[in-house]
Amino acid sequence: MGKLHIWVGNFESEALFEKYLDQRQYLEAWAVYDHAPPTGDPQQDAEPDKAGRCEFCKETGMDTYDEDAIIVRYYDNFIDAAVVAEDTNADEAALAKLWKKHKPADVNALIAYGDNELSAKKAAGTKRMQYLGSVEETVAGDAGVHHLWVGEKEMLTEKAAGFKNGQPKKIIKALGLNEQEVAAITFYYSGQKEKPDEMIITQIEDFTIAEKMILKADKMKITAAVNALLDIVVNKCAAIDAAAMSDVLGMKYIGKFE
Repeated sequence: MGKLHIWVGNFESEALFEKYLDQRQYLEAWAVYDHAPPTGDPQQDAEPDKAGRCEFCKETGMDTYDEDAIIVRYYDNFIDAAVVAEDTNADEAALAKLWKKHKPADVNALIAYGDNELSAKKAAGTKRMQYLGSVEETVAGDAGVHHLWVGEKEMLTEKAAGFKNGQPKKIIKALGLNEQEVAAITFYYSGQKEKPDEMIITQIEDFTIAEKMILKADKMKITAAVNALLDIVVNKCAAIDAAAMSDVLGMKYIGKFE
C-alpha cells in the first residue's frame, strides 16, 4: 500500500487542465542540459530555470512529477467521491471521509499522485486545485490481472512505437481500452535490446507476478533480446482480446497473470 494524494477542482476545459499539468517544456530543457557538454560559460551552463515548471509543480513545490505515478482525469460532468475512488483504486471509506470534510463542489477534474515523500503541507499549497488529503492506494497487482507483451523495435507498429514518450492515460486511449477497467499500465522501451527476464524483473514491481511472467516466457522459449515491454493491469472482470492487441502493437503476447 502507498500514500495517494488527492486533488479535485473545476476547469473550464480539458485543454486548460492539461496546460496546468504540462511539464514537457521543462523536461525538454533538462534533457538538453543533461546531454549538452559544458561550455565554460556559467550563464549558459546553468540548470534550467525553475520558472519553467508546470503550474501544478510550482504550487506543490515539486521540481517535476513522475508521470507513471500520477492519475489525471477530466470529466464532462460533475463527479463525486465514489467516482474518484473507482478511478484511483483508493480506499473508498477513507476518501468518503475526506470528501465529507472538505465538501468540494462542481468537481470535474482530478489529480491523484502516489508519493510517500510529499508532505501534506506542500500538497495543500495548490491554488487551482483543492487538496483533499492522502489515502491508501490499492496495490495494482492485488487488484487485477496483468497482461504482458514484449517486442522488438523492428516489429513494433507505428502506434506502439509512439508509446515511447506517452503517458498511461494516452496509451489507454490509443489502445481503445475502457479507462474504468484499467488499474495500471506500464510501457517500457529500450534503444538497446535486453534479455526478456531482465527487463521483466526490473519493470514489474510485484516480484511474485514477475516470476510467473519469466517462467511463462521461458516456457514459450522467448529468449531473444527485446526492446519493449507492455504490462496492462485490468480488473478481474475485464476482458482483453490478446490476439487483436498483439496485431495493434506488433508485440508478442506472453499471457495473463494474477
